[in-house]
Amino acid sequence: MTSFATRKIHCSEDEAWAFAAVANRLGNANGVYRGPDGTALVFMTFGEVKLSTPKSR
Repeated sequence: MTSFATRKIHCSEDEAWAFAAVANRLGNANGVYRGPDGTALVFMTFGEVKLSTPKSR
């Protein structure tokens, strides 16, 4: 349980997805994105996605 109170942990990618799923649920987010940061993988949740056409200049 202390893993949820630690800012940074070393775990497998499958375990990281499980942590991200919990964060997604608790934060009422709409999804999770995984991106690279050097040798680390960063998992982040995101809210509503809105697509729009760019305005002409």
